[in-house]
Amino acid sequence: MKINLTANYLLLGDRSIDSIHVDAVEVTLKDLVRIISGRSTTSDNLEYLNSEGTALQPIFEVMINGCPLSLCEKGIHTVLKDGDNVSLYLDLPYGG
Repeated sequence: MKINLTANYLLLGDRSIDSIHVDAVEVTLKDLVRIISGRSTTSDNLEYLNSEGTALQPIFEVMINGCPLSLCEKGIHTVLKDGDNVSLYLDLPYGG
């Protein structure tokens, strides 16, 4: 299964990566961020999920096929399909 990716940070260690292939019949957004985290070569300390694994960290904004995750009925348990577009935006707080 191929999932198209967009991010505003270095994803999987390479700026040219625009998709990920997953060897699974079904994958949720939660599964996808775990896969991305496991394959990342540059963001070892970047935690996508909260400590309970029930939601994304609040510093992330995610859209699935242009729809904000907050409007997806199943949230991080939304099942992705081959060819879906997932946009991951890291929204770091400003300050010193």
